[in-house]
Amino acid sequence: MKGDELFRYFKLYNQGHFEDTVDSYCVEDAYFWRPTWGDNIPPFYAWFIKRNTNGIRTHHIHMVENDFVEHWDRLLFRDFLIKHPETAKKYESLKLRFTNEFQYDRVTYTKSKTEFIQRITQMAKEYYGKS
Repeated sequence: MKGDELFRYFKLYNQGHFEDTVDSYCVEDAYFWRPTWGDNIPPFYAWFIKRNTNGIRTHHIHMVENDFVEHWDRLLFRDFLIKHPETAKKYESLKLRFTNEFQYDRVTYTKSKTEFIQRITQMAKEYYGKS
């Protein structure tokens, strides 16, 4: 999906043409999409994955409604890690450890990072005056 097509996609989504837009762009460009609340209603959050011919993820796009608070928390977390490389290094180490421990269990891998992410997100909110 090229930049101008992606812009058109989001514009159509914002006009309420979510399912038509998903069908035409994701199938055409081999993206897989998954809404959070079912396939028959527009979700407040959806993610898209594109894989190469070997099945490896090459693109991962998150699409959220503007008032989806959890999205903004994720950006605060990201920004805090950028600003604090020592914390980013700890997160990297944690992710590498859990990648080895839970190589074939994505759910446990994700859950294992939760406490660290929540703690750092709270620190980020305080740091950026968002708490």
